[in-house]
Amino acid sequence: MKLPTEVRDEFLEACKNNKKMVTFRPDAVETAKAVLKMQKRCDILDFLVSDDVSNFRYENTSSPRDVHMPGITEIHAWLFDTTSVKNVYLAFGQNKEGVWSIKSLHESNGKQQTSTVGIALGIALGRAIKPKEEQ
Repeated sequence: MKLPTEVRDEFLEACKNNKKMVTFRPDAVETAKAVLKMQKRCDILDFLVSDDVSNFRYENTSSPRDVHMPGITEIHAWLFDTTSVKNVYLAFGQNKEGVWSIKSLHESNGKQQTSTVGIALGIALGRAIKPKEEQ
């Protein structure tokens, strides 16, 4: 299993050097255009690997709940900052053929985008560490 930073770096490498292997969900490209003030997909991909993007922060990895992302088994979510926008939320995945798909790219509302898997894991861990008499 790859570390989240390894997955992010592979994704950014594709954005930089293999743009034909990166697609967008239609609503993701529209919100990306609004947030980043860019109209072309290639400009958005170039921007993601530019010096204007900084402070990547890993959020989570979850199973996709989207029927519009066939063949993708994991969605990786990150926050980053730009020179003009703080806390931009980026979620992406890769199918078995190696094609990356951007699921979301929008301004974050400041709250962590917690997956249902993360919530369930937190509940399970909470139960596991409670004293037996409290369970």
